[in-house]
Amino acid sequence: PPGFGKSEVAIQVGRELVSQGKIDVFYITLKSMRSLNSMVNSLLGALQILSGTDPIQQVKNCLRTLSNHTIIILDDVDDMLLPEKKDAFCNFVKSVAQTASRVKFMITSRQVIDFLSVNKLPVCLDSLCPDHAKELLLTLESRVSEEDAEQLAHYCGGVPLVLRTTAAVLAKGIDAKALIS
Repeated sequence: PPGFGKSEVAIQVGRELVSQGKIDVFYITLKSMRSLNSMVNSLLGALQILSGTDPIQQVKNCLRTLSNHTIIILDDVDDMLLPEKKDAFCNFVKSVAQTASRVKFMITSRQVIDFLSVNKLPVCLDSLCPDHAKELLLTLESRVSEEDAEQLAHYCGGVPLVLRTTAAVLAKGIDAKALIS
Protein backbone atom coordinates (compact mmCIF):
# COMPACT_ATOMS: atom_id res chain seq x y z
CA PRO A 1 0.00 0.00 0.00
CA PRO A 2 1.06 3.62 -0.40
CA GLY A 3 2.61 5.55 2.45
CA PHE A 4 4.61 2.78 4.07
CA GLY A 5 8.00 4.17 3.04
CA LYS A 6 9.08 1.86 0.21
CA SER A 7 10.75 4.66 -1.74
CA GLU A 8 12.29 6.17 1.38
CA VAL A 9 13.76 2.82 2.43
CA ALA A 10 15.18 2.19 -1.05
CA ILE A 11 16.74 5.66 -1.19
CA GLN A 12 18.24 5.29 2.30
CA VAL A 13 19.68 1.86 1.46
CA GLY A 14 21.13 3.35 -1.72
CA ARG A 15 22.75 6.16 0.27
CA GLU A 16 24.21 3.68 2.74
CA LEU A 17 25.69 1.60 -0.07
CA VAL A 18 27.20 4.67 -1.75
CA SER A 19 28.68 5.85 1.56
CA GLN A 20 30.51 2.53 1.87
CA GLY A 21 32.22 3.37 -1.42
CA LYS A 22 32.12 -0.11 -2.92
CA ILE A 23 28.94 0.01 -5.00
CA ASP A 24 27.56 2.40 -7.59
CA VAL A 25 23.87 3.19 -7.15
CA PHE A 26 21.48 4.64 -9.71
CA TYR A 27 17.94 5.71 -8.86
CA ILE A 28 15.15 5.73 -11.44
CA THR A 29 11.55 6.56 -10.60
CA LEU A 30 9.13 4.75 -12.85
CA LYS A 31 6.03 6.58 -11.68
CA SER A 32 3.98 7.48 -14.75
CA MET A 33 6.49 5.87 -17.13
CA ARG A 34 4.74 5.21 -20.40
CA SER A 35 7.01 2.52 -21.82
CA LEU A 36 10.12 0.42 -21.39
CA ASN A 37 11.88 2.86 -23.75
CA SER A 38 11.10 5.71 -21.33
CA MET A 39 12.57 3.73 -18.45
CA VAL A 40 15.65 2.75 -20.46
CA ASN A 41 16.22 6.35 -21.57
CA SER A 42 16.04 7.46 -17.92
CA LEU A 43 18.56 4.77 -17.04
CA LEU A 44 20.88 5.84 -19.87
CA GLY A 45 20.61 9.41 -18.59
CA ALA A 46 21.53 8.29 -15.07
CA LEU A 47 24.52 6.46 -16.54
CA GLN A 48 25.39 9.66 -18.46
CA ILE A 49 25.13 7.96 -21.84
CA LEU A 50 23.43 9.49 -24.86
CA SER A 51 20.63 7.35 -26.21
CA GLY A 52 21.27 5.71 -29.58
CA THR A 53 19.01 4.07 -32.13
CA ASP A 54 18.33 0.98 -29.98
CA PRO A 55 18.36 2.22 -26.37
CA ILE A 56 17.23 -1.10 -24.88
CA GLN A 57 20.13 -3.03 -26.40
CA GLN A 58 22.45 -0.12 -25.68
CA VAL A 59 21.68 -0.12 -21.95
CA LYS A 60 21.93 -3.93 -21.77
CA ASN A 61 25.39 -3.77 -23.37
CA CYS A 62 26.45 -0.96 -21.05
CA LEU A 63 25.27 -2.81 -17.93
CA ARG A 64 26.95 -6.02 -19.07
CA THR A 65 30.33 -4.24 -19.27
CA LEU A 66 30.22 -2.33 -15.98
CA SER A 67 33.36 -2.92 -13.94
CA ASN A 68 31.89 -1.87 -10.58
CA HIS A 69 29.17 -3.63 -8.64
CA THR A 70 26.02 -1.63 -9.28
CA ILE A 71 22.56 -1.36 -7.75
CA ILE A 72 19.80 0.10 -9.90
CA ILE A 73 16.84 1.25 -7.84
CA LEU A 74 13.68 1.02 -9.92
CA ASP A 75 11.24 2.89 -7.74
CA ASP A 76 7.47 2.67 -8.01
CA VAL A 77 7.30 0.16 -10.87
CA ASP A 78 3.52 -0.28 -10.66
CA ASP A 79 2.86 1.51 -13.96
CA MET A 80 5.35 -0.82 -15.67
CA LEU A 81 3.36 -3.79 -14.36
CA LEU A 82 0.22 -2.86 -16.26
CA PRO A 83 -0.73 -5.66 -18.68
CA GLU A 84 0.48 -3.83 -21.80
CA LYS A 85 3.95 -3.16 -20.30
CA LYS A 86 4.54 -6.02 -17.89
CA ASP A 87 6.07 -8.58 -20.28
CA ALA A 88 8.57 -6.12 -21.77
CA PHE A 89 9.57 -4.89 -18.30
CA CYS A 90 9.97 -8.40 -16.88
CA ASN A 91 11.93 -9.59 -19.91
CA PHE A 92 14.28 -6.61 -19.59
CA VAL A 93 14.91 -7.22 -15.88
CA LYS A 94 15.40 -10.95 -16.48
CA SER A 95 17.79 -10.33 -19.38
CA VAL A 96 19.92 -7.90 -17.37
CA ALA A 97 19.89 -10.19 -14.32
CA GLN A 98 21.16 -13.07 -16.47
CA THR A 99 23.81 -11.18 -18.44
CA ALA A 100 25.11 -8.33 -16.26
CA SER A 101 26.78 -10.11 -13.36
CA ARG A 102 27.72 -6.95 -11.48
CA VAL A 103 24.23 -5.42 -11.63
CA LYS A 104 21.44 -5.98 -9.13
CA PHE A 105 18.02 -4.35 -9.09
CA MET A 106 16.19 -2.99 -6.10
CA ILE A 107 12.55 -2.73 -7.14
CA THR A 108 9.81 -1.00 -5.17
CA SER A 109 6.17 -1.68 -5.86
CA ARG A 110 2.80 -1.78 -4.16
CA GLN A 111 2.40 -5.21 -5.72
CA VAL A 112 4.13 -8.40 -4.68
CA ILE A 113 6.50 -9.23 -7.52
CA ASP A 114 6.44 -13.00 -7.42
CA PHE A 115 6.25 -13.49 -11.19
CA LEU A 116 9.85 -12.57 -12.04
CA SER A 117 11.87 -15.73 -12.59
CA VAL A 118 15.14 -14.35 -11.22
CA ASN A 119 16.81 -14.68 -7.84
CA LYS A 120 15.13 -12.22 -5.53
CA LEU A 121 14.77 -11.30 -1.90
CA PRO A 122 11.31 -9.84 -1.28
CA VAL A 123 10.95 -7.40 1.59
CA CYS A 124 7.46 -6.38 2.67
CA LEU A 125 7.04 -3.23 4.72
CA ASP A 126 4.33 -3.40 7.36
CA SER A 127 2.75 -0.66 9.39
CA LEU A 128 4.66 0.45 12.47
CA CYS A 129 3.87 -1.19 15.77
CA PRO A 130 1.98 1.12 18.17
CA ASP A 131 5.09 2.06 20.19
CA HIS A 132 7.14 2.91 17.10
CA ALA A 133 4.24 4.83 15.57
CA LYS A 134 3.91 6.91 18.74
CA GLU A 135 7.69 7.42 18.84
CA LEU A 136 7.72 8.65 15.23
CA LEU A 137 4.88 11.08 15.94
CA LEU A 138 6.64 12.41 19.05
CA THR A 139 9.90 12.76 17.11
CA LEU A 140 8.19 14.72 14.35
CA GLU A 141 6.08 16.87 16.68
CA SER A 142 7.42 17.02 20.23
CA ARG A 143 4.68 19.36 21.53
CA VAL A 144 2.05 16.62 21.47
CA SER A 145 1.48 14.78 24.76
CA GLU A 146 2.37 11.10 25.08
CA GLU A 147 -1.30 10.22 25.57
CA ASP A 148 -2.43 12.18 22.51
CA ALA A 149 0.45 10.76 20.45
CA GLU A 150 -0.60 7.25 21.40
CA GLN A 151 -4.21 7.92 20.39
CA LEU A 152 -3.23 9.62 17.12
CA ALA A 153 -0.76 6.87 16.26
CA HIS A 154 -3.58 4.38 16.72
CA TYR A 155 -5.90 6.38 14.45
CA CYS A 156 -3.13 6.62 11.84
CA GLY A 157 -2.89 2.83 11.75
CA GLY A 158 0.89 2.91 12.01
CA VAL A 159 1.21 4.16 8.42
CA PRO A 160 4.34 6.36 8.26
CA LEU A 161 3.00 8.79 5.64
CA VAL A 162 -0.22 9.32 7.61
CA LEU A 163 1.83 9.87 10.78
CA ARG A 164 4.02 12.44 9.00
CA THR A 165 0.95 14.22 7.66
CA THR A 166 -0.60 14.26 11.14
CA ALA A 167 2.62 15.70 12.59
CA ALA A 168 2.62 18.40 9.90
CA VAL A 169 -0.97 19.33 10.79
CA LEU A 170 -0.06 19.50 14.48
CA ALA A 171 3.00 21.63 13.68
CA LYS A 172 0.68 24.18 12.04
CA GLY A 173 -1.03 24.68 15.39
CA ILE A 174 -4.01 22.35 15.12
CA ASP A 175 -4.81 20.98 18.57
CA ALA A 176 -4.24 17.24 18.97
CA LYS A 177 -7.49 16.92 20.93
CA ALA A 178 -9.38 18.41 17.97
CA LEU A 179 -7.95 15.71 15.71
CA ILE A 180 -8.78 12.98 18.19
CA SER A 181 -12.41 13.97 18.72
